[in-house]
Amino acid sequence: MRSPPPSLGPLDEDERRRLDAGEHEALARELAASDRHGLAGWVREQIWDFAGALADYRRAGRLVDALRMALESGSAPELDGLLAELPAADDELFDAAVALLRARRRDMEVARLLASRNASPEDRAAALLRAGNRLGAAQALAE
Repeated sequence: MRSPPPSLGPLDEDERRRLDAGEHEALARELAASDRHGLAGWVREQIWDFAGALADYRRAGRLVDALRMALESGSAPELDGLLAELPAADDELFDAAVALLRARRRDMEVARLLASRNASPEDRAAALLRAGNRLGAAQALAE
């Protein structure tokens, strides 16, 4: 069995045993009830409960993990909500979100985030070009 990232904290021996036994849903509920939402999200992610993982990651304040789950689940409203929150995030979190979106080739979302932080017109135009929006790229450069 995979282990959760160290930033989420460890699972104890009993919790690992329960995962090995396939008790993911029950364990995720218990972790969330004990305010260990990051780990609950990770457990739900293992069984492809992306909507549940997204909710837990949001509660844990792990916006990049929540963004990843919004992309996996295909939830446009959740994705839009996270994209609206990210401009207020600290630089490290914002940059991690942009890197995730670039890795997933979500260039329109990258351009949206860059515009929210008044990034250089060249950076915004490059993202828009990668997304196939030539007119938007030209408009960004004209600013």
